[in-house]
Amino acid sequence: MNLLDKITELSREIIYIYRDEHVKHISFLARRNKILSVGINDKTCTHPMSTTQFQRLHSEVDAISRIKDKKILSRLKLINVRINKHYEFRLSKPCPSCELLCQVVGIKQVIFTESSDKFPVWNILKL
Repeated sequence: MNLLDKITELSREIIYIYRDEHVKHISFLARRNKILSVGINDKTCTHPMSTTQFQRLHSEVDAISRIKDKKILSRLKLINVRINKHYEFRLSKPCPSCELLCQVVGIKQVIFTESSDKFPVWNILKL
């Protein structure tokens, strides 16, 4: 099974587990075919770059914060997935703050879902 197929399957499982907690965005940090970190949006925490107290902690920040050795981030790719309550894939391009964070920590490639029904459509953002 290739990396994106693994991520698709794992994302559906995570969304099901967290279905009552408004988790819709999931970020994965991976190298080659191995997932090294998983982050989810968190409605109880605030985004570190937020100007209001109501912003959620973004899944990208969560995934990056879980990597202990930050020096390896430049060798990883970030994969973002967004799934709604009907298990349909939606646009998961990073917000400008998360995109900037990826650039600052050295991540050069972000793969994210586009809107589609039951199967993900992937897009690539080169940083």
